[in-house]
Amino acid sequence: MKVAHICVSMLSNLPFLWARMLDNLPGWENMHIFGGKRTWNGWKTDVMLHGGPQQIQKARDFISAADVVIFYGHAHPRRLIGPMNIGPLLKKKTVVQVLAVDPFLIWKPNFPLNLWRGCLGQAHKIVATGDMVDAFPDAELVPIAVPANSDIYRATQAPTREDQTTRILLAATNPALKRVPAMIAGVERLRSLTNKKIDIDYITDIDHVTLMDRKRAADIILDHVSPGGWGLNGCEAGAAGRPTLVRFSDPVQRIYHRTLGCGKAPTINTSDDPEAIAKALLPFVEDRDLRVESGRILRTWVEDYWSCIVRAPLLAEVLTKFANRGANVRPSSVPLCRTS
Repeated sequence: MKVAHICVSMLSNLPFLWARMLDNLPGWENMHIFGGKRTWNGWKTDVMLHGGPQQIQKARDFISAADVVIFYGHAHPRRLIGPMNIGPLLKKKTVVQVLAVDPFLIWKPNFPLNLWRGCLGQAHKIVATGDMVDAFPDAELVPIAVPANSDIYRATQAPTREDQTTRILLAATNPALKRVPAMIAGVERLRSLTNKKIDIDYITDIDHVTLMDRKRAADIILDHVSPGGWGLNGCEAGAAGRPTLVRFSDPVQRIYHRTLGCGKAPTINTSDDPEAIAKALLPFVEDRDLRVESGRILRTWVEDYWSCIVRAPLLAEVLTKFANRGANVRPSSVPLCRTS
């Protein structure tokens, strides 16, 4: 089955992961189109739409031959009609839209969900995180996964430092969504509860190889304290074998248990109250053995439930089910609604 993965939004990592994930299954052929980045994790974008007429024609030819066309995030035909005239190519295609945490929902909380849901009209929907299941009840859940067996996602022994400093890595991206100020306040409160020295490593926009190296150099990783589940950052932290602060809400835990069969997340789970954050982190600062064991358990959980090897058959099953339903988008119904 041929699958065209099209991404013109910020959600560039997921198309890379899914395209390469399906590459490992027999009978699947994939093309990653545009993607927002030229490379990620050593993988190169197959087609850059800004690469000129030859690149555009290459993409059009593949889409014409594809069985399934997947749009990621708020990517939609209007932003591609100019260079590609993509609308007519969707005739008799199985069209899928993948929804994950989107910048519009982060920075524009009043953005109308009904407009966002309609970006691809009749497209089949997949959500990549459990906290979006209720918002899109007609969607299939295919959770985020990482290639845990690859070298870049290898787990390493916890660092040992002569001065016994504990290094805490904080994902400072999307501060409103992740409630970064609350985590910073929690770490400051933590410093008053222990005699151990604590260093904070703030990460924002860095290349992926450096990011994973810094995660492995950390003792504890903070992802977010907003109610929900976890995304790629938390999944990567678990793959690195480090205890990770991720606030899993009870509804999301139940969703993952029902769909994946996994038990309670072995993460550091607390509210966004700085005092609660400090108290939750304190035992891990004081006890290196606890950090090592917690990281080992979390790494195993990622391998068992969140690795690409485990997730690929589910993705293939969902796409096959969509394809078996037949074409779902007519050219006349391709919406040109605006998302910005």
